[in-house]
Amino acid sequence: MTDFITDKLSDALDELENYHTFDGKFWKYSRLRAEELLPADDWRLQEILKFRKKVSEEK
Repeated sequence: MTDFITDKLSDALDELENYHTFDGKFWKYSRLRAEELLPADDWRLQEILKFRKKVSEEK
């Protein structure tokens, strides 16, 4: 499964974490799913969706 965590996915998750924290604490929108936060064509969302697809195919 570690093969699924690409550098691009890691960067996307890091950006989302940095975007949704204030003074080191998550703010209220941090509980929303990526699909609720990002436009459909956003590269971060695309990386997250690719990861989810790979994981679901492994089950």
